[in-house]
Amino acid sequence: MRSESERILAMASFMRATGVHAALQRRDWADFARRYNGPGFSTNRYDEKLAAAHTSLSNKGLPDLEARAVQLLLTYHGFNPGKIDGVVGGLTRAAIAAFTSKHKLPATEDYKDLQAALLEMLPAVTDGQRARSSAGPAPPRAAPDLRVVQSLLEYLDWNPGPVDGRPGLRTRNAIARFQRSHRAAAIGEADGQLQAALAAEAKRGFGRNSIADTRWFSVYL
Repeated sequence: MRSESERILAMASFMRATGVHAALQRRDWADFARRYNGPGFSTNRYDEKLAAAHTSLSNKGLPDLEARAVQLLLTYHGFNPGKIDGVVGGLTRAAIAAFTSKHKLPATEDYKDLQAALLEMLPAVTDGQRARSSAGPAPPRAAPDLRVVQSLLEYLDWNPGPVDGRPGLRTRNAIARFQRSHRAAAIGEADGQLQAALAAEAKRGFGRNSIADTRWFSVYL
């Protein structure tokens, strides 16, 4: 439950320990589904879905992790790249064009050129933003983008569940755990201050853990 990577590793370990990986290696989808999903696998057509997924990924290739990172960063900047899936489609290209236009950057078809700019232009978080001034309460903050909050929680390994913009139980629990870890009131609700704290922590840690950097994203992170 800790992360997308841990889930995949757990599944791979289970398959090897039980021997079902041999059927997977043979591309015997029916045998694999029978042993992994149970005797009723055909009711849900698991063997057909496995075959279709294998064909699709073989033809199209695996999702581009750098594209996923760019999509997530575009979301953080307030643009809509569509689903964070590592596939650069029309919505992602439109978001890239809007970002480059807003910041007067050269138009580019290569999304990899934008990753550094997207990171460098993340809003800075000052000490004054992290804590209330002694002169009085901090000014009210704009409502945060919950998808961004969920994405940052996922990157920082707080397991908020799907990045769907919905304040579900897993998201509220993840927020509360993060707040508790920072000695804040664990109310489980997102606000601008929470988003700023998450962004600051993500920026401090970016580049130190390649697995986490890849996950910042998005999955599934």
